[in-house]
Amino acid sequence: MQAIHGGDIYRNDVEIDFSVNVNPIGFSEEIKDSFNKIGDMVAVYPDLECEKLKQEIAKDKGVNPSNVVCGNGASEILMGLVHAIKPRKVLLPIPTFSGYERVIIGTEAGIKFWHLKEENDFQLEADILEELEKNYDMVFLCNPNNPTGGVIDDALLFEIMRKCDSLGTWVILDQCFMDFVRADDRLDEIIASFKHVVVVKAFTKFYGMPGIRLGYALSGNPRMVMNLRLHLPEWNVSALAQAAGLTALASKDYYSKTADFIKEERMFLVEELKKAFSSAGKEIKIYKGQANFIFFRTDVKLYQPLLDRKILIRNCNNYRILGPSYYRIAVKTRQDNERLIRAIEEILNE
Repeated sequence: MQAIHGGDIYRNDVEIDFSVNVNPIGFSEEIKDSFNKIGDMVAVYPDLECEKLKQEIAKDKGVNPSNVVCGNGASEILMGLVHAIKPRKVLLPIPTFSGYERVIIGTEAGIKFWHLKEENDFQLEADILEELEKNYDMVFLCNPNNPTGGVIDDALLFEIMRKCDSLGTWVILDQCFMDFVRADDRLDEIIASFKHVVVVKAFTKFYGMPGIRLGYALSGNPRMVMNLRLHLPEWNVSALAQAAGLTALASKDYYSKTADFIKEERMFLVEELKKAFSSAGKEIKIYKGQANFIFFRTDVKLYQPLLDRKILIRNCNNYRILGPSYYRIAVKTRQDNERLIRAIEEILNE
C-alpha cells in the first residue's frame, strides 16, 4: 500500500504548503530554545521511561502518569496498538486517515469499511451502533475526522464507547485535531470510565512540530498500557522530542491563542472561498467541519494549477469513496490565506 499524505515538499516546488494541517502559529520560541539546551544529551540515551514527559502529559490531561504511553509520533502508537491487540475483524468508518488502514494491512485482520454519508457531511451517525454488535475486535474513530473535519456528537461518542466496552470491542479514538476545536476534550472522564478505549494524541499538529515525531496514547486499562509498551521499541522517544514536549506543555497560553486564531482565519477562508466561486459563477460545496482545515468539493481543477503557482493543497482522490473533485486546505496565516484566495480567483477566471 503506497502511503500518500500531505506535506510532500520534497518532490514539488512549493512556497506555501496548505496540504498539511499544522498550527499556523508555528512552534514557540521556547520550543526552539529547548533544542539548544539539550547540549550533551545527544551523547547519552534518552530517558527510556519518558518519566518527566509522562508526568506533564498526565497533568495536562487530568489523568495518571500510569495511563500514558509515549511514542515516535501517533503513527508508531497506532502500529503498536494493532500489533498489541491483534484484531481479527476491524470496523473502519470512511473516508478517514489512511494510516489506520496501513497499520491493519500488516496483520491478518479483515476490514469492514463503514461508509459515511455525503448528504450528512460525512458525519458519523447513530446507525453505527447496530453495526458494532457484529463481533468486531476494534473500531477506529477519528475525532475530528481527517479529511472531513467532522466532530462526533459527544452523546453518540459516549454511547459508542459504552457499547464497545460492554462488547469487548477496542475503540481507538484518534483526537490529534481536537485541541484545535476545544481544550476540554473530557479525556479524564473517558480514561476513568472505559477499559476498552485508547485515546491517541500527538504534538505534531497542534504544537506545530511534525519533524520532531512525538505522540502518545492514554488508556485506563493497565494491561493494555503494558501490552502496548511491549510492542513499541525501547528508546523510541528521542531526548530532543522529550525536551520539546516538556516545553510545549509549559506554554499554557497556546490553547487560547491558537483557538482564537484558527476560528478567525477559518471563517475568513470559508467566506472568501464562497465569494470567489460565486463571483466566477462556479460551484463549491464546503462541508460542515471544525479543526484547522477545510474540506470541500468542486469540479474546478485546482491541484495542478495551484502547484504551478507554488501552492500545495491536498487532493483527496486517494481517500476511499472520494475522488479528484475533493480537496482539503489547511488554515494558515492571513497573508498565506489571502495569497491562496488570489490564486484561486485567477484560476476561476482563466
